[in-house]
Amino acid sequence: MDDPFRRSNEVNASFLAILNGKRDVYETLKKMHDLRLLGKFIPEFGKTFCRVQHDIYHVYTLDAHSLFTVMELRRLMEGKYAEEFPFLTNLAREIDNRPIVVLAGLFHDIGKGGGHDHSDAGAEKVKEIALRVGLPEADAALLEFLVRKHLLMAHISQRRDISDERLVLDFCREVGDPERLKMLYLLTFADIRAVGPDVWTPWKGVLLEELYMKGAEVFERKLGLGRIDEGMAGRLKEVSRILEGEVSEPYLIDYLKSLPARYFSAARPEVIAGHIRMFRGLKENQISISIEHHRELDFSTVTVCTLDLPGLFSRITGAMAANSVNILNAQIYTRNDGTVIDILSVSDPFGRLIEDERKWQELKNCIVSVIEGRIHVDVLLAKKTRPSIIREKVRPKHPAIVEVDNLVSDTHTVIDIYAHDRVGLLYSITSTLARLGLYIDVAKIATRGDQAADVFYVKDIFGHKIADQAKLDRIKAEILKVV
Repeated sequence: MDDPFRRSNEVNASFLAILNGKRDVYETLKKMHDLRLLGKFIPEFGKTFCRVQHDIYHVYTLDAHSLFTVMELRRLMEGKYAEEFPFLTNLAREIDNRPIVVLAGLFHDIGKGGGHDHSDAGAEKVKEIALRVGLPEADAALLEFLVRKHLLMAHISQRRDISDERLVLDFCREVGDPERLKMLYLLTFADIRAVGPDVWTPWKGVLLEELYMKGAEVFERKLGLGRIDEGMAGRLKEVSRILEGEVSEPYLIDYLKSLPARYFSAARPEVIAGHIRMFRGLKENQISISIEHHRELDFSTVTVCTLDLPGLFSRITGAMAANSVNILNAQIYTRNDGTVIDILSVSDPFGRLIEDERKWQELKNCIVSVIEGRIHVDVLLAKKTRPSIIREKVRPKHPAIVEVDNLVSDTHTVIDIYAHDRVGLLYSITSTLARLGLYIDVAKIATRGDQAADVFYVKDIFGHKIADQAKLDRIKAEILKVV
């Protein structure tokens, strides 16, 4: 098999016909790979053969992961996931250019092993492949885009505040059109599913679908930032209907005006109504806590309403750690009157729904105790963590990384932290941020194996981004000390 053979119009037409098949696409590509035919026909893919991926996420070799990504895509396209993932299945049926999506799945990691950004490196390689295979110019450009941006949706949904209107608009500008958005969504789903067992979780699915829906809304209605007021009016009407005269319209208007704009795009009307009832209950109790279970998604929402105080969020995270509750995500909204809503999505340490009602009652009691100052978090965590000499010796160590970004958000400084996970790590970070005079508005927490990847959207005491470089350097240094 030489270069003229690879450039043959007849051969390439046959290859594209395989990709365009209604069935057995993955099976055929797998057989071609097993016989070493695929790697000879596409030498760039041949270099992925049995290449081990040295990270804590991928359990398969690079070639196997790429083929499994194709398998996941084809399962969607063939309707095999119709019951488990009906929304994604319907989107897959709407895709016209299926061969390009399959090629993107096959080649998305083809740039790995070069020592630099594998997405950009892979995009450059598929340019050459597209030319050799004879893809039309538009298809070649689409394939290059999908390979270059195949990590974009996972990164934004899992590590950024997708209630930020500007972020979603910038994301849509980067994607370009609704058809590309669909393809990128399908590719991201397949890529995550193909990484290894249990890497895909319902929580990641929720975040991805929310980002897709927000992006689709931008493309369909060409929304701009000015729609916040219109959205507020619609929510006001729906919330008023749910509450059925429990509160007056002026009260509702004052309530919505007392909260930041991102609250409107993140909270559903029924959730807003629930928050209003909680705040009204603060007249009798200083702390109001509600718990809502999402059984089909394996997580629960814990909402805490109370008067704000320094380090409040760190106290709550400490109570969670002491009770072996894993935080997936947190949204923190401070009202003009000094009250605060902390909304945390949580699971058990293994990513499962917590069913034990006694555990929930113990957690609520613990949260109340630490907020009121009757129990100190350090005392709780000292009981929880008992150092083991053996465990410390065998535990692999990776250098912690702290990155600060002042460009991704108009209103917040974003801090990305990658560190070795341990009991109480989140409390150590959040209490340090509080000590530095920083207020957390959004937290995204992810743990894989023994590694934690946490993101915090913060402001200073005046509600501004941190602009002073010396202060930013100190923040990084102080966080590195505790992680």
